[in-house]
Amino acid sequence: MRLFAGRMLAAVVTAVCAMTATATAASATSPTQVWVTITGVDVGTCPQVSPCRTVSYAMRQLAIDGIVRIGPGRFQENVVVSGARWISIIGSGTLATVLDGRAAGRVIEHPGLGGQLSLSDLAVTNGLATSDRYSDPSGGGIRSDGVLSLTRVWVAFNAATHRGGGIDSTGEITLVDSVVTVNSARTGGGGISTHKASIRRSAITENRQLGTGGFGGGGILAWPGQLTIDDSTVSGNTAEGSYGSAILATGGPVLLTHATVAGNRGRPALVSFNNALGMQASVFAGNAGGSCVLIGVVDPEHPGLEFTVSDDGTCGRPVPREQMGLLPLAQQGMTLSHALSEGSVLRNAIAVEHPLCDGVDQHGTPRRGPGVVFCDIGAYQSVPGTPDDVVAPSIDRVASVVPVVARD
Repeated sequence: MRLFAGRMLAAVVTAVCAMTATATAASATSPTQVWVTITGVDVGTCPQVSPCRTVSYAMRQLAIDGIVRIGPGRFQENVVVSGARWISIIGSGTLATVLDGRAAGRVIEHPGLGGQLSLSDLAVTNGLATSDRYSDPSGGGIRSDGVLSLTRVWVAFNAATHRGGGIDSTGEITLVDSVVTVNSARTGGGGISTHKASIRRSAITENRQLGTGGFGGGGILAWPGQLTIDDSTVSGNTAEGSYGSAILATGGPVLLTHATVAGNRGRPALVSFNNALGMQASVFAGNAGGSCVLIGVVDPEHPGLEFTVSDDGTCGRPVPREQMGLLPLAQQGMTLSHALSEGSVLRNAIAVEHPLCDGVDQHGTPRRGPGVVFCDIGAYQSVPGTPDDVVAPSIDRVASVVPVVARD
């Protein structure tokens, strides 16, 4: 009996070693970078000299981790990035490379717990998540359970019948120099639904939470983790549900620095159920349902609201809207923001020695410079800086089909 058990154990060990050797050999022969172009062919391992046609095929040729490089063009695909992999998908320009879901499902699905997915220099559009396709119809554009980062990415014209019309993340998400615009969801998070998010130099605009039975969060639904927004604009979003036309934060801390929250429609713009606030040098103006409902915060000039102003006095120091001088939402460089008129009281409002004048604004303009004595409140810095030498994208180029979420 012992001899039989010993032989069985030896057989198992031999089989495992053989499988490991096969996997190692496959990884050794698989590329760590693959290329995709609009004229490519899905044959071989997608080297730069012989690119493939689709992102899905190219990704299957990679070793466990790797980089997918995509040329210019519109690629109509529904991409799944599975497993605990570290994958980077790099386009040829924010709107030069467009991943188009054709309203046939999510554009990108990232179910890999423990994995990391990085997207840069591309657009994600025409994704649709519905209950007839998915058990959890969240994340019309992108659905991620791992670590997700977007750099110079536009997510536009996507929809979901549950949460996160543009993006639904149950892991951790980072947005830098990106735009989430004209997306919709029924339950919450018309633009983004997230468990933990860091948003920098980005714009969340014109997203919608549809239906009075939903939670809200026209722009962003944050639950239950921390939401951090720096040098960014949240504008023109709509919530028909209970809370938060711009932002609904149901659990974790809300940390805003140099944010502009303006022109949102429906419920109060920011609804936070956590009194761990850190909203500094931010502006709330022209929000149809009011600026803020801060559950647990009695004093609207809470110590965590340093240099923050609102036109109705519900968060930060009250300042009349007409004195703020916010210009209409417009494209500045790669993203969208509200510039400040020459007479705005938000200009030259913070002494330049203050740490809040460190760094740059939403568009990369330094908040400090020669001869500058003060910096501005909000995402936009009026002090002239050196403009980025880039060709700005146009939203009209993103999508030819706009998926619509049914209300019933």
